Amino acid sequence: MKLHDELAQSWGIDFQRVRLLLCLLCNGDWYTTSDLIAASSISHWNITHLLQQLDPWLEQEEQRVRISPTHHAMIAAIFDCAHVSHASFLAPYEIAAKAGERAAQAEALVASIQQLVQQFPGQRNRHLDHVAATPLTCVKRALFLAGNYTLAGASVLFLGDHDFTSLALAQIISDITITVADVDEQVLRYIGAVSSRHGWNIRPVFADFRVELPRSLPESCDLVFTDPPYTPEGIGLFLGCGIESLKPADYARLLFCYGFSERRPALGFKVQSVLYDLRLVSEAILPHFNRYSGAEAIASSAALYICRPTRRSVPAAEAQKADPRIYTHGKNAEEAQLEHLPDHIVGKVRTYLAGYADEKALLVGDDWPTDMSSRVETTSLSGYLRTMYTQQGAQGKPPFTRSPHAGVVAVNLSPHYDPYLARLLLTSAADQLLMVVAEEAARALFDGLKDDPLKTLIACKYRIATREQGSSSRPAVITFNQVAAADLEGVSFVLRYIIDRRYAKLVNAWREGLIACYARRGQTITKNQARQAIEQSRLAAIHAAGYLSELSLNDLRQLVSEVTATLEQFA
Repeated sequence: MKLHDELAQSWGIDFQRVRLLLCLLCNGDWYTTSDLIAASSISHWNITHLLQQLDPWLEQEEQRVRISPTHHAMIAAIFDCAHVSHASFLAPYEIAAKAGERAAQAEALVASIQQLVQQFPGQRNRHLDHVAATPLTCVKRALFLAGNYTLAGASVLFLGDHDFTSLALAQIISDITITVADVDEQVLRYIGAVSSRHGWNIRPVFADFRVELPRSLPESCDLVFTDPPYTPEGIGLFLGCGIESLKPADYARLLFCYGFSERRPALGFKVQSVLYDLRLVSEAILPHFNRYSGAEAIASSAALYICRPTRRSVPAAEAQKADPRIYTHGKNAEEAQLEHLPDHIVGKVRTYLAGYADEKALLVGDDWPTDMSSRVETTSLSGYLRTMYTQQGAQGKPPFTRSPHAGVVAVNLSPHYDPYLARLLLTSAADQLLMVVAEEAARALFDGLKDDPLKTLIACKYRIATREQGSSSRPAVITFNQVAAADLEGVSFVLRYIIDRRYAKLVNAWREGLIACYARRGQTITKNQARQAIEQSRLAAIHAAGYLSELSLNDLRQLVSEVTATLEQFA
């Protein structure tokens, strides 16, 4: 029914409040506007506006209204009133209490999450403040979200999910789109594998919020949930990314967890001040909602904050400056000292750039010596990626695959941004590329299995020219030369086509790559044929709105076999 669709669209995840109101009007009793406000906790303006929308189905008696008896059956069926009771009008704290009771009784669901946690093959990363919520808390969170909001058909984003709350929510609501953005590749790989095995609609996305918010996320989500690093900088960064990810709608919500010791209220004040800086409104704070396996300094518990953005929240979020030290422990802790590039590494870079004195060079990243950065163009890693991602920044004739930074580029990823090693090799358009990166990251990428599909993918764009190995205390220095695209055939050609269209959505570049590959062979396949072949890929379905740079390393590996499979369909 048109009325149902209009209300569902305008009220979004708050739709169940309107649904309950309509069902109340269907019970045969008469209600004044004041009665409806008192029963639903919906404002006078919204009640009045709703009654205007319902006017064709209402009957009035003086100042009272109800759904006309002739329309009772229709309205009740459309809005599923058979499963609604007056007790459904609950405040968040009441829903939280019920969620706790239901979670304690949901033994099978809690056992499922417990098993998933135990089967996780990775290790908790202390450098990322990984302290896991208990399985009972994960279930309680999911039940609260499902009870407080209308999430069927909604889009929910988890900014980090090392305790797998997304897997609990996927088991409770089937008709939901879930995105998990995380910097931890082990978490992304595991969530992706579990989701694929069960047929859940969860999209794992790589994201280091200190550098960027993945391009497919801004203004894409109805609700954001995060359990961020418990520092003011970490809270601010994660909440800022959450604000930018929310749809510009009145119903959008941002939920986050935070706890502090009862002996140190000043820490709580610092973090709550961040809410003011970001112009966020605290709709509710539920104390001790979350319980943890560890984190005894904060009594192994944290509150759940329910926030709504204001019109000034997005500008405030965009104005934030990210510091790589946002965590409470490890090399990225807020109290950690900034590390400087060793002199001999700087010397290596100088020598490399001197070999290309006639070409325009670019330094990317932090900690370049002042005498170098004053003579050579420099940019942050975030700024470089923004330039590379935008079609407007490209040069030449269509399809605009020549980059403004196509000469010599030197990038410093040490010590904070090593996960970008593979992604920069799939994003950069430099003819000659130098990377300063942790030795551990270089070994993981280049010294693994010989037939690693990720190495196959990177080989479509770059080949190693030189490699100076590092150590646990000294980064490696690796140089690369770009591979000529014209020399590639078959799967390698399509993969390179996708890589070079970094500004395009993955499935669009994939489709055009298939068409171009067969055109080189003198064969013709239509866009519909290419699209139909790609639609059979689960990877393409999950990342339909995504970009190559957002894929986890596991999904990048999977992409090679998926592209091979689509090519074989036309063989």
